[in-house]
Amino acid sequence: YSDHFLVWDKLTQEHAIKHNVDPKKIIPMGCPFFDTFFQDDKNPVNSKNEYILLAIAPFSGMYTRQLSTQMQIEFENTIKQICQITTKMNKKLLIKIHSGPSFNEKIVKNINPNIVVKYTGSFHDYVKNCELLICIDMSTAILDAMLLKKPVISILILEKDSDSELSRKNYILQTEMPHLEKTLTKLSLDNSFKLSCIEQGQKFIDKYMINTGTSSKSLLNFLSNISGKTTN
Repeated sequence: YSDHFLVWDKLTQEHAIKHNVDPKKIIPMGCPFFDTFFQDDKNPVNSKNEYILLAIAPFSGMYTRQLSTQMQIEFENTIKQICQITTKMNKKLLIKIHSGPSFNEKIVKNINPNIVVKYTGSFHDYVKNCELLICIDMSTAILDAMLLKKPVISILILEKDSDSELSRKNYILQTEMPHLEKTLTKLSLDNSFKLSCIEQGQKFIDKYMINTGTSSKSLLNFLSNISGKTTN
């Protein structure tokens, strides 16, 4: 058994305690990966609103539900509808594919050949230059967008029955496909609504993130102290 259990946010800490991890072993550390996001916030560069960003992870078959024909069809139809709606609204769409099985680009190119599909590149930069993020199911992509003060729309397929803290406390906009166009229109035209959505994301960051911008240093200090104890 481990002597220490490092977690990178308060939500993970609560989850660990809920699953019987000894609270004395849990050390909230933060996530070094996101340190640069907070540096960007202090030293802002030109953040643009060039396109709507859609983050998806093609079903890998990791979960048995992903293998059902019904689920595969719903996933594909959701992507098609998002492409149709954004095209109808004359919005540019960039789709970032998370690592996984190959993605059939014909699904989107048949609707609008100008839709951009990316498999590589900095997601951080894609988020920085987007108007808002649409995320299918839960992903750390949501946190990326929150940290860069972008509105987030979540559409659930696999996780429809999940009781996420993000959704339950309205930290993100969770919607269903029949309401997506209306939600996008409101975000586009109602600046106070857009700002309130961003503020909700900031509330989540403030409540749950730990050692924001300094977690790398915190981790190094922790490892240095551990190393010092073992050599003494």
